[in-house]
Amino acid sequence: MNDDDGNENNEPTQLRDMVIGSMDTLTGIEINLATPGTWNDQPPLLSGFDRRGKVVPETEILLKGMLRHGVPPALRCAVQLSNVIGAVHPHQQEEDADYAHEYRTLAKVRALDGAYDGLLQRVLINSQGGSNKAEGDAKDATTSSSLYQNPTSDKFNDLWNSMEASTYGRPVEATSMTQLIPGVTDAGALAWKRVLIALEQMLGVCDHAPLIPVLSALLLCTMSESYAFCAVREMGHAVTWYFPVSRTEHAAWCGAMTTVMRKLHPATAEYLEDRGILDCVDGLAPIIRDFFVNLLPLKYVLRIMDLYTLEGFKVMFRFGVTLLVMYKKEIFEQLITISNADEWWHTLKLWASSRRFDFELLVRKSYGLQGTGIRKQLRFPGRSLLQRLIRMEEERIRTNALLDDDGTYQEPPARPLGIEHHPPIGTEEEVKPVLVQSMQVRQHIAQWLPLTLRLTNLDLIYSTNYHGRTLERFYTHVKAAKHTVLLCEVLQDDKDAPPCIVGMYASQAWRVSTKIYGDGGCFLFRLEPDASCWKWQPSGEELDFESDAKNNKTALLEQFMVGRRHYISMGGNPDGSSGLRLNEDLTVGESSTAVGFENEALHGKGRGSVFQVGMVEVYGLKSCLTNRE
Repeated sequence: MNDDDGNENNEPTQLRDMVIGSMDTLTGIEINLATPGTWNDQPPLLSGFDRRGKVVPETEILLKGMLRHGVPPALRCAVQLSNVIGAVHPHQQEEDADYAHEYRTLAKVRALDGAYDGLLQRVLINSQGGSNKAEGDAKDATTSSSLYQNPTSDKFNDLWNSMEASTYGRPVEATSMTQLIPGVTDAGALAWKRVLIALEQMLGVCDHAPLIPVLSALLLCTMSESYAFCAVREMGHAVTWYFPVSRTEHAAWCGAMTTVMRKLHPATAEYLEDRGILDCVDGLAPIIRDFFVNLLPLKYVLRIMDLYTLEGFKVMFRFGVTLLVMYKKEIFEQLITISNADEWWHTLKLWASSRRFDFELLVRKSYGLQGTGIRKQLRFPGRSLLQRLIRMEEERIRTNALLDDDGTYQEPPARPLGIEHHPPIGTEEEVKPVLVQSMQVRQHIAQWLPLTLRLTNLDLIYSTNYHGRTLERFYTHVKAAKHTVLLCEVLQDDKDAPPCIVGMYASQAWRVSTKIYGDGGCFLFRLEPDASCWKWQPSGEELDFESDAKNNKTALLEQFMVGRRHYISMGGNPDGSSGLRLNEDLTVGESSTAVGFENEALHGKGRGSVFQVGMVEVYGLKSCLTNRE
């Protein structure tokens, strides 16, 4: 036991009353600790007032409004990390309003520091040839600890140089970060490398995620290594919210922003396209790849980061489109001639650093109506519309093989997922996985999962063989797992028929709710026979930039996950049928082609195919290294 553990009973309460302070790990510059009167220096950080002047708790609307005015530097670490936790785990927020807010306090410091240090130690041990726990325990733990504390250590530099994907497809060397963020110290550069080395163990199969190094650096401007690592790792659990993780997705984001520009500001879009600025791969790199770091002063980039941690990718779209429109107006007023993309970005950077640039105006316009003159002004498209645009761009790129010289498109190969094993405790019966024993089954699942989840193991958290065959028991066992894979055994009438296993991947935790939840990361699949997967692929017919209201067709298109007391389902149709639906005692299933997924009936033929259900298993996804969901 450590000496610090003596006050274990009192410590948690005391730590929850103390806000974690910000620190600039990257440059070592002291952060202003002053807190303006609109913010509190202890929990709760924010509080509002009702019409009678009575203090009311913090709400998301209040938080968004305050973020637009800027977060005090002293509170950035607390606010940015809790924003990410709340965005990535909305189901936990619904059950416990203080779940994310606890990350604003000192209560999580020991756990986050310990997990990060332990991961770095394991990485070093593995890099030195450690092959088992006994060998790892035999190594001097203080050696790894001293390497972590020593900014001149060659061990991490050697490890960095040996890692092929440590920059996630970003064409930079270790020292190039100093070109993006001025004043980076040697200790800060090494801290940045360590964070990326640790992230490599969690998100290593991302073949192209150039935002990860930049986001890591920006977070290190306000927090410690362990907190920056935790924030980006959590973002990696919700990549559709935060960043692209492949060349295809990166190009799709650029294409989607181009589409938004064409719809909202056609004249500006035409001007930019003539100069190659809206090229789908490289043209928008200063925004989509570099997160404005090469364009705006760092103090403004950190302001955008405050909003991005809460609202995700749509903040980049809002500020990116608005910045381009504002600068096009500026060069017309100043009679500046721009002939190519390099000139555009260079002069934009000079303007953004001059007195003529008004960041507060950029914020107001980013969240205001779009369009000027006699054109009808439009609201900026919401998250669901942007996600549909991105998915449509992905499909266009894959169909037309736009990114490959040989005219083909190939997904990166995936290794079969591992299986978590839990030895029985005492007299408990050992819970044994059944439906994923086949290596081919686990490889199919891995190939279909998001790239950031391919370095995970399948962890059986619910089985009708052990936990009871009711939805109530199902919800109890799966409520804490954000990502789940549900497998369902179909009972065949014909004894000679091949086995049939169908299922669905859920991007959020299953729970009873009157609302539809989940997102476009959900998918339906059949493992046996004829393994196939159907991911959400919207068509362009439903896109409407002039209306925020969801019509019936759009609502069906986004019917990802439905959790009721009497059934669960994924995908929907006008006649009430679903892509896959299971009844309250998990004995009967139904499958039809669903709007948006356009899947085959997972079993049988025609709409509303009904079948009897045998075993049902639900697997959470745990990191191979940290054993964390």
